[in-house]
Amino acid sequence: HKEQIIATARTQASLDRLSGAYGIQTTFDNRKAAGQSDILVLAVKPYLYENIIKEIRDETDDTKIIVAIAAGVSLAQLNRYFGKPMKIIRAMPNTPAMVSEAMSALTPNEYVSEDDLQTVVEIFKSFGEAEVLNGRRHRRQRFFSGLRVPVHRSNGRRRRRGWDAAGTGL
Repeated sequence: HKEQIIATARTQASLDRLSGAYGIQTTFDNRKAAGQSDILVLAVKPYLYENIIKEIRDETDDTKIIVAIAAGVSLAQLNRYFGKPMKIIRAMPNTPAMVSEAMSALTPNEYVSEDDLQTVVEIFKSFGEAEVLNGRRHRRQRFFSGLRVPVHRSNGRRRRRGWDAAGTGL
């Protein structure tokens, strides 16, 4: 429900674009958005994570689910930035998410319950497929700088899971 979504941005033009395109609430105030959210999606450049988390961490508690779309930022780093136990899911959607054909890799930390994880999986499945990975496989994926994603290949009626290079034709 779009009335339940609040987004932040650094410029008025971005806020206007988001509000106009999606009919969602917008604000410059990251703390306000964090305080009002049950699920907080952090989608910023990797070098901004530490400062953004420092800004919002007093508005967060262990009931909130943090989804970090964070290339190059580990779960351990995210945990350290919050400085307290938090439910964090590291997410790596690929660019086809923009046309509802994503393959997203999700890695939860130890504080995320199965119900919390399934809620986030369903959100990501609304614009493609989602695969839950353990930490070791997600680190392997990070090694490939976001170019490798889990995919499903169809062999007649059988489906098998594998790893492919996204968008490279390999």
